[in-house]
Amino acid sequence: MPAATATPVAVIGMACRLPGGIDSPQRLWEALLRGDDLVGEIPADRWDADLYYDPEPGVPGRSVTRWGAFLDDVGGFDCDFFGMTEREATAVDPQHRLLLETSWDAIEHAGLDPASLAGSQTGVFVGLTHGDYELLSADCGAAEGPYGFTGTSNSFASGRVAYTLGLHGPAVTVDTACSSGLMAVHQACGSLGGGESDLTLAGGVVVTLEPRKSVSGSLQGMLSPTGRCHAFDVNADGFVSGEGCVMLLLKRLDDARRDGDRILAVLRGTAANQDGRTVNIAAPSETAQVAVYRKALQAADIDATTVGLVEAHGTGTPVGDPIEYSSLAAVYGTDGPCVLGSVKTNFGHLQSASGPLGMMKAILALQHGVVPRNLHFTRLPDEMARINTELFVPQENTQWPSNGHHPRRAAVSSYGMSGTNVHAILEEAPAPEAAGSAAPEAVGPLLFPLSSTSAEQLRVTAARLAAWLDEQAGDALAGPTGWGLRDLGYTLTRRRAHRPVRTVVSASGFAELRTELRAVADGDIPYQPAVGQGDRGPVWVFSGQGSQWSQMGAELLDKEPVFAATIAAVEPLIAAESGFSVTRALSAPPAVTGIDKVQPTIFAMQVALAETMKSYGVRPGAVIGHSLGECAAAVVAGGLSLGDGVKVICRRSRLMARIAGRGAMASVELPGQQVLSELSIRGISGVALSVVASPTSTVVGGGAEAIRELVAAWQQQDVMAREVAVDVASHSPQVESILDELVEVLAELEPTAPEVPYYSATL
Repeated sequence: MPAATATPVAVIGMACRLPGGIDSPQRLWEALLRGDDLVGEIPADRWDADLYYDPEPGVPGRSVTRWGAFLDDVGGFDCDFFGMTEREATAVDPQHRLLLETSWDAIEHAGLDPASLAGSQTGVFVGLTHGDYELLSADCGAAEGPYGFTGTSNSFASGRVAYTLGLHGPAVTVDTACSSGLMAVHQACGSLGGGESDLTLAGGVVVTLEPRKSVSGSLQGMLSPTGRCHAFDVNADGFVSGEGCVMLLLKRLDDARRDGDRILAVLRGTAANQDGRTVNIAAPSETAQVAVYRKALQAADIDATTVGLVEAHGTGTPVGDPIEYSSLAAVYGTDGPCVLGSVKTNFGHLQSASGPLGMMKAILALQHGVVPRNLHFTRLPDEMARINTELFVPQENTQWPSNGHHPRRAAVSSYGMSGTNVHAILEEAPAPEAAGSAAPEAVGPLLFPLSSTSAEQLRVTAARLAAWLDEQAGDALAGPTGWGLRDLGYTLTRRRAHRPVRTVVSASGFAELRTELRAVADGDIPYQPAVGQGDRGPVWVFSGQGSQWSQMGAELLDKEPVFAATIAAVEPLIAAESGFSVTRALSAPPAVTGIDKVQPTIFAMQVALAETMKSYGVRPGAVIGHSLGECAAAVVAGGLSLGDGVKVICRRSRLMARIAGRGAMASVELPGQQVLSELSIRGISGVALSVVASPTSTVVGGGAEAIRELVAAWQQQDVMAREVAVDVASHSPQVESILDELVEVLAELEPTAPEVPYYSATL
C-alpha cells in the first residue's frame, strides 16, 4: 500500500477462538478487564510434558517450559455445517477448521449473511506458520490418503474459506513467522485500496499439536522457563506459546458508511518492511522498526503524538524487548503519555495469530476508552528506565490518555522472526450518522427465526441466545437508548444465515422471548422445526379484485415503517394518474368503491406488502399474478418500474370504469371444463370462462342478469358459488371495446427483463 495514499479501511466484523473458551469479542474484553492469565500446563491430550521437560537449558530433545495457553477443544468441528464428510474433516488441519469457523462468525458479527457473499469480490488473507498436523499425518500414514495434500497444505487454509463461501477475491496464505497475521491484514488493506477486493477477511491462526518446535525454540533460548510472558519487565526471560485464531472483516471506509455497516474501528494505514542483515537471522533491528512505524504513520497521515496506545509485539524476551522499547520511544510518547500494552501477557505468544489478536484488543480498547492492564509486570529494566519517554506499561486498567482534541488512536506492531516487521495505525470509529426517529417499540408480537443444521443444534442455538439475553439484562434491555426488541428481530431475520432446520418463536417482550427460547432449548418447541432444501424461495401470488376491505392498510401504515414508506412513494403517482389519495383509501372508512379506485388501491397494498416482507428478509423465488395482481407482480419481479406499474393499473382501471355497471363476475367451485359444458348445455350466451383459479375453482364473467341466474342455479345444487364484488366482467368479451385504447395509452411503458421469475396467468 503506497505510503501517501492509504485508503481508510473499516473493521466491520471480528471473531476469535481463544483459550479459556473465549469465542467472541465480548468474552475477550471481559477476560482482559479481569486480568485473566490463560497460560497453564501443557494438556495431556497434546503430548506428555514430563517426557520433554527439563528445567536445565540446552538439554538435547528437551524443553525448559511445560506451559502454554491452549484451546479447550481443537478436534470439535461441525463438518455437516461446512459441507464436508467426516472423513475429509478428519484429514483437514484443525487450523483450517478454525479459520472456517471464525470467518463465518466474523461475517455474521458484521451483520451479514455469509451466503450473500457468494460470487463477490471478497478476499481471504490468512497468516499461518505451523504445520504440526501435517507432521502428525505423515507420522501415521494419513498424508498418503485422498485428502492428505489438500487437508494440510497451507495454501488451502485460505483457499478452503474462499471455496466454502464461494468468494471470488484473492485467497492468500501468508508466512512471515510471527508477523504473518498482521502481514495478512496489511495485504488485505492493500487489496481493498487497489480495488482488487470489495471486502476482505484477514487474520491468523496457530495450533500446537506436537513438541518438536517447542524443543527447538528452547534450544535457541527463546522460551520462558517460568512459563509467562514478562513483557518489558525486569524479569523477562522468554515467551510462552499460545494458541488461537482471530479473523477480521474489512471494508473500505467510504463503502461501509454508504452501506450503513457498524464500524468497529478504522485502519488508517499499515506498513511492512524487513530487518535485512542483523547479528543473526532471528535478531531484530531497531532501525527497521523505527522505519516501519514512520512509514505506517505517513500512510495514515497521522501525527505520532496523537496515538494513545501502542499494542506492542512485546514477547518478553531479554533481547527483543529492549530493542522494541527503544524503537517505540523514538516515535511514540514524545509529547504526552502513551500506553504500552502486550496481550501476550494474557495469552502467551500466538505467533501467526498474535498480530490480529493484538489488533482485536486495540479495537476493543478504542471502543471502550480503557486499556486493560499488562500482567506479570513489576518494573522496567534499568536500560529501558533510563530512556526519556512518556511510554508507560499499565499495571491497572487505565482510562485512555487524553492527547488533545482528536479521535482515539492506537498502533499495533508485529515482528516476524524471519525479519518481516508490520505496523498498523487504528482510529476509533466515526460517530454514526443520526438515525431517523425510532419506530415505537413492542407494539405487538414479533417473530424471531432460529435455524441450524440439525434439531439438536437448533436447541443449542436457542439456549445460547437465551443465555445471551440473560447476560444483557439490566444493560441494553433496560434503557430506551439501547437496542430493542425490533432490532433483535431484524438482526435474526435479515442479518443471519438461515440454515436448513428452522423454527420461529413469537414474543412481545424480552421476558416472553427468553421463556419461548428456553422452551425451544428444552425440546418443547411451539412450532416444530421445518427442514428446507434449497434456497429458491417461496412463490408469491398476487390476488385480483374482490380481496379488498375497509381500512385494510390502516394498521400496517401505523406499525410498519417500510409499508408506510412504500405507500408514501406511490401516493403522488396514483394521485397524478387517478386523482385520489391511496393513503386515505387504505386507512379511512368507508370502503373505497369504483373500479378506478379499487384496483389502484389493491395494487398499492400489494406492492407495499411485498416491500414489507422483503424488509424482514423474505424474498420470492417467483411471482405470479391473478387478474389485476399481474401488475403488482410485474413491479415486484422488476419487469416494470413502480411508475410504469401505476400507469398500467390506473389507466386500465380508468378505461374499465367506462363499461362499469354492464357486467358481473362469479366464482364457482367447479372445474373449468365442467363450467364450459354447463354453459353449453344451458344454452347461455354472453357469459365466458374468465379465470381458471385452480383445478376445481373457476371464475365466469358476463351480463349481470345471466351471472346471477347461474349463481342461483348452482347454489340450488349445493355447489359453492358467489358473485365477486365487481361491476365489470373482466376477462370477457365485454372488455374488447377498450382494448385498442388501452394499447395506445400504455405505449410509453418501458418494461425490462424481470429479476425474479415472473409467470403470466393470462389465458
